[in-house]
Amino acid sequence: MLINNILVPYDGSDCAKHALELACDIALPNPDSRIEVVTVVPAPHLSEKATEEFAEVLDLMDQHGKEILETAFDCIDPDLNDRVETFILKGPKPGNEIVKLANEKSYDLIVIGSRGLSGMKEYLGSVSHKVLNGVSVPVMIAR
Repeated sequence: MLINNILVPYDGSDCAKHALELACDIALPNPDSRIEVVTVVPAPHLSEKATEEFAEVLDLMDQHGKEILETAFDCIDPDLNDRVETFILKGPKPGNEIVKLANEKSYDLIVIGSRGLSGMKEYLGSVSHKVLNGVSVPVMIAR
């Protein structure tokens, strides 16, 4: 099975960094492999009026998401830089947003950290658990 399209949810945590490094190891030998790195800004669904009122806060959240994605390139092999795309999703529940994306696009593999920045002590975090059980493509969990 060729792995050409890899999704890596990324929040800047140690597990997410390890997941991205694993994805790079998988992608590097195949010149057709691409990696999409996504971070989710956990923004609530707001009415138009509320969006206007909280525009400054929402802009700060977007900026924070961009900063997180910038740190991702510290984990990426320079030979892969031109095969990596980063983007931000917004939604109230990061796990749901990642599952929705994975089910809409054609990925061959999802590589996700076992736990993110939430500080949960379980073996499998809530986002990785949601992704593992919500998609039909293979999922690799990085610790």
